[in-house]
Amino acid sequence: MIIRGLSLIVCAVALIAIADPATASAKRNPYTAEQVCGAGFYKIDKHRLYSGSRYTTHLATTFLLYNGATGQNCAVTMKRHFIGRPTTTGVSLKVKGKRRPWVVDQDAIKYYAGPVYRTA
Repeated sequence: MIIRGLSLIVCAVALIAIADPATASAKRNPYTAEQVCGAGFYKIDKHRLYSGSRYTTHLATTFLLYNGATGQNCAVTMKRHFIGRPTTTGVSLKVKGKRRPWVVDQDAIKYYAGPVYRTA
């Protein structure tokens, strides 16, 4: 579904330390973007984050979600590697064309960065 007037920039930062492949987690993330953002949110976009010179390791995915009842957007970066280990991961959200500052969440996290919210 295309939301008229929705113009967002989503930026994610996944700064995950280079590690021996044996130390990378093969676990699945126990959370979903919908669970993290809350009831009524559904995915409208995503951006995969890779590492390596050939972009071979899919480290995380940043999701943009929307709630039609509230008019809010939610962004969250879900880890795919090093799950359960604190690694610096972040997510930020800004409404394009607005002077309001970026909403940012970045820290050493185990499962996901965010959620961050903006009304568009």
